[in-house]
Amino acid sequence: QFRFRFACQTNITGLFLTQLADGIAGMDRGEESLWHQMWKEGVISKRQFSLCFAPKEKVGYYKSHAGVMTIGGTDKQLHQSPMVYAAIMPQSDWFTVYVKAMYLEVPPVVVRNNNGTKTTLKRRVEKLQNLNVTNLNKGEIIFDSGTTDTFLPKLMRKPFEKAWKKLMGKPYKERKAMDDGVVFPDFLIQMRAAAVVQGEDVASGVSSGGGRLAHDLDAASPNDPIYVIRSKHYLGKRNGKDILIMTEEEGDGSILGASVMMGHDILHDAENNRVGFADSDCQLESLL
Repeated sequence: QFRFRFACQTNITGLFLTQLADGIAGMDRGEESLWHQMWKEGVISKRQFSLCFAPKEKVGYYKSHAGVMTIGGTDKQLHQSPMVYAAIMPQSDWFTVYVKAMYLEVPPVVVRNNNGTKTTLKRRVEKLQNLNVTNLNKGEIIFDSGTTDTFLPKLMRKPFEKAWKKLMGKPYKERKAMDDGVVFPDFLIQMRAAAVVQGEDVASGVSSGGGRLAHDLDAASPNDPIYVIRSKHYLGKRNGKDILIMTEEEGDGSILGASVMMGHDILHDAENNRVGFADSDCQLESLL
C-alpha cells in the first residue's frame, strides 16, 4: 500500500469510446505519474516500468487480455529477442527518442515453385532519402501508450512514398489494390543508442525482428537500435482512417502510439535515461 495522489475527472469528450481501453493512466516522466509516486513511496526500487501490448494476431485474446505491465523494471520471461536500448532526451518530461534514419524493409520470403521446390527471396531494404533529420526531431518524438494511433511529420511523407514505390513497384496509395499474398514492408526506425549500463548483456549481430542493431544499415553507427514496426501494425485502420498519420507540422512533435507498440515489451527506464524494446507476444501465461 502507498499514498497515491490523483485527480477526479469532471468532464469527458468521448475520445476513448471507440478504443479497446476506455481510460488513461498518467505514465510520463512527471512526478505525479503512477510509477514515480510508487518509487517515491518506496514501493519499487527503480524508476522503471515496462508495457507489453499483445500483437494484432491475438485479437480474440487481447479483448480480455491486452498485455502485461511490469512496474519497477522488465520481465525477461516475456522476451523473444534480446532487448536493445535507445537514449531518451533527459530534458523532456516524456519518453522522447532521437530518430536518426528510417527504412522500409521487405523481410525474406519463402515461395513455393510450380515443381514443388521452395525458393527464399532475399530481404529488400530502402532508406527514406532526403529526410531532414534535424527538422524531423523538432518538437519531440515520443513513445506514448495513451495515444492509439501514430502521428509523424508530413515532411517524411514524400521520402516514405518514394521508398515504398521503389520497393513495391506501385504507389503507396494503391496498396489496398495489390494482390492477395503480397508481403508488405516493415517500417524500421533507427534511434540514437543509449549508453551501456555496466553489468548488462549487450545485444549483438543482426536479426529480422527485435534485438536488432544497425550493423547492416549504418556502418557509422552500428550499435544504434532499430525499432521494427510490422506492416500489420502500421498499415491498419481504425474507424476507417489510417493509423499511420503523416500530417504533423514541423516542430509539432511526433507520437509513436499504442498501434506501433504492439508486439514489443518496451522498458521505460528513467533510471538510465533510455527506452528498451524486445519482441514479445505479451502473453501473461508465460509468467505463470
